[in-house]
Amino acid sequence: MQKVIIGINAIDFKNPKANHRQKIAIDVLLENKPDNIEVVNFCFADDIIPDYCNELFTQYLNRNSKEEIGNQRPLPYIKEIFDALSVIKDAYIFGYMNSDILLTKDFFRYFEEDADAYVFSRKEITDVDSVKYFNDKRYKFVWGGDTHAGADAFFFRREFWIEHRDLFHSDLILGETEWDTVYRHMILRKADKYTHERALLHVYHDAKWNVNSIGGKNNTKIWEYVRDNT
Repeated sequence: MQKVIIGINAIDFKNPKANHRQKIAIDVLLENKPDNIEVVNFCFADDIIPDYCNELFTQYLNRNSKEEIGNQRPLPYIKEIFDALSVIKDAYIFGYMNSDILLTKDFFRYFEEDADAYVFSRKEITDVDSVKYFNDKRYKFVWGGDTHAGADAFFFRREFWIEHRDLFHSDLILGETEWDTVYRHMILRKADKYTHERALLHVYHDAKWNVNSIGGKNNTKIWEYVRDNT
């Protein structure tokens, strides 16, 4: 089986509920993934990493949007993650997903499809308190939870990324609005074959985008340029 690398950005959220959701998601990922799947956690060298992340291989990031452009939060640049994934030995398919995403055992079959890129959106579910609870499907779907507009995971076949990486802007900030819009836009236009599925699960919680943050304005400006010129 070909090697697939999943990159995440697990951190200490300083919020017990958020840390709990992240812990369960990582536990589920490590339990459900087949042997050909490897997981890499990307973070800054000075990040406080929760103890439950010790099982993950950690790779440190260089670019910090707070230091570079004065962003309110020290968020990474997403392309740095994809570039780092692309040089991991024997990586056939690689990608990034948010650290609180839950994957069923059946999810990994998507990587058997012949595609240049894979875009995954999510469905919202009720709270999950253990791996067994999740795998036994004891959760419920949240009404309207299958309409989330964004995408929470992107994967690329290595050859496609190497050929087209210059089309993906280097200054898009992870965790701010519109970075996923840009990535989906470029994939739909440049990939001959792609998978686009609502196949991720996510515990519902209140969330607000700060589109007026420095990072949000940065990403919006990039998206408007890409939208108008590709």
